[in-house]
Amino acid sequence: MNSLLSKFPEIHIKEFLARLKSGTIIRFFSQKTKPPKYKFFIVLEIQNENNTICGVYINSEINNFMTKNPHILNLQIAIKKEECVSLTKDISYIDCAQIKEIKYQDIYENITIFEIISENLKRTIVSTIEQSTFISNKNKEKFRNLI
Repeated sequence: MNSLLSKFPEIHIKEFLARLKSGTIIRFFSQKTKPPKYKFFIVLEIQNENNTICGVYINSEINNFMTKNPHILNLQIAIKKEECVSLTKDISYIDCAQIKEIKYQDIYENITIFEIISENLKRTIVSTIEQSTFISNKNKEKFRNLI
């Protein structure tokens, strides 16, 4: 599949990435989920050198496998629609078990930028990430600097 990324000069990519800030909620269509669907994502870091966005997913519900693992369950942050008006459910869950890296070209064609989360919520995300045994100390250190 030809990506729109290949049709736009590098300057347009950099300009778009410059609009993203740490804490921005985005939504894009993910081909990597089963079934493929729209996903909300909180951007924590933009890596301009390799056109990658790092962050955490927002899920509309907690999956069954998460409820069976207390550690993973404790890494989910409930967020109300009042806190992030772009969300579609009354309560959603920020999954802080893993930090995901997304190649910009994988989402460029269908990304929507929403609001920026509060500093308080960003601090909560970073402190929850600190508890994850699935994230390396090196990556945790990177995200400590966000608060």
